[in-house]
Amino acid sequence: MATKTFSISFKNKKNFDNYSEILFKNLEKYEEIPKNIRKKIFICAVELIQNAIIHNDSKIDTFRFSLNSFNANFSIKQKMSKNKFEKLQGLITKINDTSLENLKIEYQENLLKEIGGSVGNGLILCRLKSENCFYLINEGEIDNKYKNIDSEQEFMTKILLEFKHGNND
Repeated sequence: MATKTFSISFKNKKNFDNYSEILFKNLEKYEEIPKNIRKKIFICAVELIQNAIIHNDSKIDTFRFSLNSFNANFSIKQKMSKNKFEKLQGLITKINDTSLENLKIEYQENLLKEIGGSVGNGLILCRLKSENCFYLINEGEIDNKYKNIDSEQEFMTKILLEFKHGNND
């Protein structure tokens, strides 16, 4: 099977407002992916897009979905300050280094607690649904000649998550 892809650009305001509908309609076209896997992909994609909008001042750039014979993956490309990148990197490393069984326990405990702020449950949920580790990729500093001297560095980053759907034995 040749690789199939689709993207949603968040530079278009209409796409920004309707991303979940666009995502759902596009994923429905991939009938070769079992419906339960498509549902997991949709849930995680919406969760990570919402995280980018809420925790990163709506600096999301592009959502990209890719499918081949054995796996489906998506990435969310966004601008991020160095400080936020390092914080997210630490959280993702912690989640990736924790067993799925311990993540299930942590997820349930976080739901029962009344914790203010971010506890990473959206990322934990996505790791549990995909059963794979996240990849956080720093694509480099954004060159902005109009940036204030006091402003923070911004980086273009990508979060990548993969879902197995085929048999690659």
